[in-house]
Amino acid sequence: MITLISIIILVLSILLTPLFVYIFDIFKVKYIWLIILIFIGLYIVLLALYFVFLFIVSLFINKKKVYTKQNKFNHFLTIQTMQLLLQMFRAHVKTSGLEMVPHDQKYLLVYNHTSNFDPIIQSYVLRKDNVIHISKPSNFDIPIGGPISYRDCYIPINRENDREALKTIIFASKFISNQEFSVSVSPEGTRNKGDVNKLLPFRDGCFRLALYAKCPIVVCELYKARDIAKNAPWKRTNVEMNVLKVLTYDEIKDKKTSEIGSIVNNLLQDKINSRLEK
Repeated sequence: MITLISIIILVLSILLTPLFVYIFDIFKVKYIWLIILIFIGLYIVLLALYFVFLFIVSLFINKKKVYTKQNKFNHFLTIQTMQLLLQMFRAHVKTSGLEMVPHDQKYLLVYNHTSNFDPIIQSYVLRKDNVIHISKPSNFDIPIGGPISYRDCYIPINRENDREALKTIIFASKFISNQEFSVSVSPEGTRNKGDVNKLLPFRDGCFRLALYAKCPIVVCELYKARDIAKNAPWKRTNVEMNVLKVLTYDEIKDKKTSEIGSIVNNLLQDKINSRLEK
């Protein structure tokens, strides 16, 4: 999972190292350790400069404006940065069930939410499907990531106001109906900070999105995503992203949101329980 950005930084570090070696006149073999340190230092500095660049870009994003079209350059930065973060935090993503995903149409993606890395993992794995995420407003106040993801058409939702939340669901459903983006949302409504083996109560209203958009629902389970922050940078984390089932629109069109929620909840909880039984 080597990103284009990391390759560019690596190449620049390699090219600039001889220049610094020449400037400081350290060609002798006994200074080889210093040459290595210069290379590492350059890599770290260039990596830091990349994030400074992202911060500057983020300052020009108007968070008061509602974006309905992605900027190609901003989208490139979003995906590249997400891949870079997974690389930096040493997260290795193993997938299963991707063959079930209807890549030829847009869909609603639902999942168990245990980590801040969840949307990053999904965006990396399903980058060709252009998945955008519905998230709480405070996430868009996070420096760099908040504004850039907002410009990439990620959608804030007011979970405390049902009327405003419904407006967001309708707004997001149009992206799917118009075949512009697939949309990801957690039925739990918030990150599970407790026992990952027990799902939080579902906010079934999110399934209206699929009913309004007349689209399939991709049910996805994420495993060990919470361990990424705990293990990095000293230990690699093997994360799983498993597509459990795709519910077609014909399967859900005559069901209540609570019934759809029960189906999704059972799929996710059964998968979680199967791990506990091993």
